[in-house]
Amino acid sequence: MPKESIITIYKIKEPQWDSLQAQLTLDSFEQMSLQYAEGPRDAESLLFDHRTQELIIVTKREKNCHVYAFPFEPNIDPISITSKGTLPATLFTAGDIHPSTGEILLKNYKKIYYWGASEKPAVLRIAEGPDYTLPYKEEPQGEAIAWTDEGFVTLSERNDKKQKFYFYERK
Repeated sequence: MPKESIITIYKIKEPQWDSLQAQLTLDSFEQMSLQYAEGPRDAESLLFDHRTQELIIVTKREKNCHVYAFPFEPNIDPISITSKGTLPATLFTAGDIHPSTGEILLKNYKKIYYWGASEKPAVLRIAEGPDYTLPYKEEPQGEAIAWTDEGFVTLSERNDKKQKFYFYERK
């Protein structure tokens, strides 16, 4: 298999932050190698379903983006993952699953898609399509989204050093 078709995911224990420390050292990490059964894909969205303990990848460039789900299992030899369904939208750049409610956010450059609280596995819900879209002010190259205690934030990728968080309060 061509090396460029292999994906590696790293699991890193979050280091303790010390503001007086100029550099952080990673003590250890685990890695998982995988490949898409249907061939190479472009993907930027990696989510974690706290209920099923699965990682979820949503691909980026297809007209109907693929959704993959699998547990993190450290390995050396790549495993093959198979699409669990598709989502009729494209250009996904980020996603997050709320750890306590199971609410899901997925974003592309133009919209934020939302799935409400549920006990159902996130991968099945994502493949069924979103409950609705949320109000979103388009930002320059919006590349990240994350839940907070009060709502969620998005982050734009820019060429300058002044990256900007956009906060959306829960209503």
